Amino acid sequence: MNARVKRKAFLHERGIAWILTFLLTGFMVAALLSAFAVQVLTSAALHLQVATDGGVVDSQLRHIHENVDMLAEEYGFSAEAVKEVIDRDELVRVNTEIAAWWTTLLTEGDTGTIPRWYSAKLEEAVNSSMRAETAKIDPQTVVADLTEMVERTVFPLRETLLSTGMELVNGRADVPGLIRSVTKFPMLGLVMSLAVAGGIALVLGREILRCLKYYGTAAAGAGLTLLSAGIIVLVMRPKAMVAQASEPLAGEMGSLLGKIGWQAGLAVVILLAVGYGCLILYRRKQSNRETDGEVSE
Repeated sequence: MNARVKRKAFLHERGIAWILTFLLTGFMVAALLSAFAVQVLTSAALHLQVATDGGVVDSQLRHIHENVDMLAEEYGFSAEAVKEVIDRDELVRVNTEIAAWWTTLLTEGDTGTIPRWYSAKLEEAVNSSMRAETAKIDPQTVVADLTEMVERTVFPLRETLLSTGMELVNGRADVPGLIRSVTKFPMLGLVMSLAVAGGIALVLGREILRCLKYYGTAAAGAGLTLLSAGIIVLVMRPKAMVAQASEPLAGEMGSLLGKIGWQAGLAVVILLAVGYGCLILYRRKQSNRETDGEVSE
């Protein structure tokens, strides 16, 4: 019986294990959140998926066509002729170029030339559909207004980047260095999580089975923390707030949050499953030990 008692963890060891469990939960959450942040910043595939998302493109196309109708009524050109030029395939092409430029900017710090949209077919459509007797303004001015409207729709932040962002990127900030620093956070969080998990096992060496209880608590706690963060984001409704300033940008943000949300949801399910699985396994093992006559807590 005494030998069995010695195998139990001391009270102070359990207390240290609970402190390490709290740290393990924090490091796991930090690793996952930073991994999502790195993906948002550097994933070319994610940026391309968002830029060419069907809902995003359809929203942009609807917004552009509504503005084309208003400008056609104001300036006196054929709205249908212009809409044939600014179609879905054209928006997908432009969005793809912008996504590639944005990824290069964030990962390499190469500003290059900010993508601009130009279409010779647009000039032809405007010139051919504007009659001298009905035209209310110079066709070149109409083409310039239409081009600017399309650019503001597919690249809402273009003017901000031109006025302030490029100066900051080119002269005052090491964007690639900052991104490289951020990309180290997920691995750092993972290493710290493994180190703390090892610390829990070391502290509870005399009763190693109890590690399941602390590991399960940490995993379930991380899952619940991520779930709470997701609920807070949903309650804040960032898409609706952005839509007040720019509807096209809100569509892109909604697509991005949706794609990251699915990954976060999967992480929550896995963490909760692992966490409660460890806790259930620990309870069963503990019950078996008590049934076999071992000393319980």
